[in-house]
Amino acid sequence: MLPISLLGLLLGSRVLEESKNDETAAKIDYIGGFLLVFSLSCLLLALNQGSKEGWTSAYIVGLIISTVASMGAFLYVESHIENPLVDLKLFTN
Repeated sequence: MLPISLLGLLLGSRVLEESKNDETAAKIDYIGGFLLVFSLSCLLLALNQGSKEGWTSAYIVGLIISTVASMGAFLYVESHIENPLVDLKLFTN
């Protein structure tokens, strides 16, 4: 398998030309990425620890509040930024 991959890499590097893109590279939405990862991490942690800690414990309630707040912030940022991580217009009818 490895020799076939190396052969494909060698042939591909000789045959394929590098694309020339004059446009500047799209800016990465670091804020949106952080908010999405933080929100999903809080949600998964709350769902994972909820049965152990108790669903009404301050720890789990805090995680759920953090999830809702950071997801709201994520949706706000993504709807007001030029190059969003997730284009929310795709979810409209």
